[in-house]
Amino acid sequence: MLQALLDHLVEVVAILLFGTGFALLLFHRNLLKKIIGLNIMDTGTYLFLASMGYIQGDRVPPILNNGSTDPSSYVNPIPAGLVLTGIVVSVSVTAISLALTVRLYSKYHTLNLSCNTQTQGGLDMEFFKNFPLFTIILAFVAVVLCAILKGKASRIITIIVDSISVAFGICVLILTLKEGSIEYPMGHFPAPFCNEIRFGVLESIFAIFFPLIILLSLLGGQKHIKEDISENKEHFMYVLLNLVLVALIALIYTNDVFTGYVFLEISTLA
Repeated sequence: MLQALLDHLVEVVAILLFGTGFALLLFHRNLLKKIIGLNIMDTGTYLFLASMGYIQGDRVPPILNNGSTDPSSYVNPIPAGLVLTGIVVSVSVTAISLALTVRLYSKYHTLNLSCNTQTQGGLDMEFFKNFPLFTIILAFVAVVLCAILKGKASRIITIIVDSISVAFGICVLILTLKEGSIEYPMGHFPAPFCNEIRFGVLESIFAIFFPLIILLSLLGGQKHIKEDISENKEHFMYVLLNLVLVALIALIYTNDVFTGYVFLEISTLA
């Protein structure tokens, strides 16, 4: 395990940066620190993309007349292009976020989202109402594990996580059929400016449908996966599958701008 971490040190650092930024964005109450967390997540994403395209000892395109025409002799320029595009987008989003923060401060005279969430249902909730958040966190953990482990282990983890996600979706559907639509904010600003989760019957159906499709495709396509993807690269496919699951589930359940943008970026990456 330690050797696997050392062999993929850059990827592990990228995942840690992304997780740190995500924790700031999700759990911190200060708007400026949420924006900082968003930028830390972007940095982790750019580092991951750059590491995927870089090959130590190889040259940077373009191919010159007296250079090698073998593509494997050059660093892949596509991830670098994606990083440049992402930087431009993140700068624009940061500017818009700061502008919104200034407007909110001028109106509420505070950047702190903290409040007594228990009176709004943020903490005083039944256990099953936390299943949407549990599903997102579980899929994130699977992304990290699949990036470190390889082959059969990453496949088993992905199948287990997809199965649990389907089960959680069924539980949420039963809950919404009994109680109707449920929403709870994580702060006292109204959505879309604070983190808020909202789900009803339609969202619950989609939360069952998407992981179920991924699970069935994964189980039914094992033969083609083994034929088309080399064993030492198979775990990358499971990383992307879990990222897709994270993004889809989060976009289904979220009801705010910050979280929606973050997981829209993740879905684009995956």
